[in-house]
Order: sequence, then C-alpha cells, then structure tokens
Amino acid sequence: MPTYNTKTRGKIKVPALPKERVQSWRDKKKKSGGKSLTVWLDAESVKQLDELLFRFPRKNKSSLVVYALKTLFEQETASSKAEI
Repeated sequence: MPTYNTKTRGKIKVPALPKERVQSWRDKKKKSGGKSLTVWLDAESVKQLDELLFRFPRKNKSSLVVYALKTLFEQETASSKAEI
C-alpha cells in the first residue's frame, strides 16, 4: 500500500487506486516474463470458451487459455516424439 504524509496523523497507508493496482499487477506479470495479449475470437470460439468456463468453474479466461495451450502443446510434442 502506498504511504502518504498527513499533517495530523503522520504517515498513513492508504489503499491503492484501481489504476495503481492494475499497473502494479501488470508490472509483476511482466517482470516474471509474462506478456499481455489481445485476441479476437469468432462467435463459435466464444461459445466454446464460455462452455469450458462453465465446466471448469475454478478457472478464469486467462488460466483456461493457458491450460488449453499447455494441453495442446503436450499432445503435439508427445505425438511428434511418437512419430520419430
């Protein structure tokens, strides 16, 4: 939390503004190697994403996309190794 000096109470901690919290979150993600990505999906893909979100209630859109990518990557690399 940011701290501010006041005339009557000295230094106090105040909650960050939403904009500051988002920027801090983005900075942490970037520092750990993450990258922001905007993706446009066709209507069918949106329906599929919504269905998967319903089936995996503990996942959000971002974590579901990461899960799907990891799963596809593992399947593809396993099938490539099997062909060799």
